[in-house]
Amino acid sequence: MQIVPLHSSHYPHIASVFHQAVRAAAGKGYTQAQCEAWSRGVRDRRYWRSRLGRSLVLVALNVDEVVGFIDCELEHPDKGYIGHLYVAPTHQGRGIGGKLLDALIRQAPALGIGSLTTDASLHSEPLFAAKGFSNVGRYFQQKSGQVLPGFAMTLPLPFYIDRMQGSDLASIARLFHEAVQGASEYYSEAERHAWSAALRDEATWQGKLAPSKVWVARKDSGIMGFINLLPKSIGEAEIDCLFTSPVLTRCGVATSLYWVLEQQARRDGVRRLSVEASYFARPFFQSRGFTELSRNEHPRHGQILVNFSMEKWLSRPEGG
Repeated sequence: MQIVPLHSSHYPHIASVFHQAVRAAAGKGYTQAQCEAWSRGVRDRRYWRSRLGRSLVLVALNVDEVVGFIDCELEHPDKGYIGHLYVAPTHQGRGIGGKLLDALIRQAPALGIGSLTTDASLHSEPLFAAKGFSNVGRYFQQKSGQVLPGFAMTLPLPFYIDRMQGSDLASIARLFHEAVQGASEYYSEAERHAWSAALRDEATWQGKLAPSKVWVARKDSGIMGFINLLPKSIGEAEIDCLFTSPVLTRCGVATSLYWVLEQQARRDGVRRLSVEASYFARPFFQSRGFTELSRNEHPRHGQILVNFSMEKWLSRPEGG
């Protein structure tokens, strides 16, 4: 089974999955009359295009068959609302709903979403609860003279991606220094001291980042990571910085930051991305399709700091 973004060819199948799943809920917490009010028939493509047009929509495919879908409305700053999570009755009980929800939770921070909310049905409430959503109260929706009960639920996410603001410079300076000092697995104490002996001031960081586009990973307690896209020659750009907090590891911060940067690079017409990756960052960039070009040695304050020149072609020039 695959989880893929919505394609226009999926609309008729989504319509069918929704209608069948709703009708199958009869006798499972909802009456036949409630289910008929919920979905009177298979809605057309125009309805679903309008309904999902401003949402992130993920589709579950079993080979080429649409067997489930989830959507998240993106109209509210840093908050996402899950309006639909439905699985075809013939494929329920196989973990598809959980996989769709997991995929959405992974992708949401990169879209600037800091929390997810939903109005869960009686049938889906246990799944949302198992994924960490909190029940904040009962929910009642009226449709065609019927009242459909459910639960209002919410999930705060560990971070979300945002553009850098001037007030972030002090936090960026601190995070960079802490990240370098935390790289003890790859660099000696003397090497880390040569790389970052102390916090650099805000003016230094302002000068360094000003020519580039910068994104940060935010949470209530501050900034958890940052990345920047530095234009070079026509069609080329460099990832000059990618650093994450050593206290928030393996939470997808670097993945989300990089995803946002690559999407922007593509919109900007960048064909080739380059990076000078540290020992610590090299496996990450390799997993994102970067190719290693050379190993570099940089003398600094009596130490030799090693990094690796890497590149990724987003689109090859014609004949290249």
